[in-house]
Amino acid sequence: MANCLRTDIYDESIAEGQLYVYRLLKPQRCSLAIAPTDDGTWRLEQAVTKDNQMAPAVCLTRVRSWLENQRGRGTTWLMQGGERV
Repeated sequence: MANCLRTDIYDESIAEGQLYVYRLLKPQRCSLAIAPTDDGTWRLEQAVTKDNQMAPAVCLTRVRSWLENQRGRGTTWLMQGGERV
């Protein structure tokens, strides 16, 4: 999969625990980057498919469900550029 999450741009943020990257295989393959916030919630920084195309809504719904199951309430849902999902 060719997108910017495969580059070394994010290495330091990942190593410092400021960014977590995951690969979603179903319902459609995409890469995710989430970041913890100061208030203990998670912010979705990026959800992209091949060539940095925005992940489809079905993938975002799956991610939302997964994070809510992991952390409970209070998850912040922001995409790059501040677009709310």
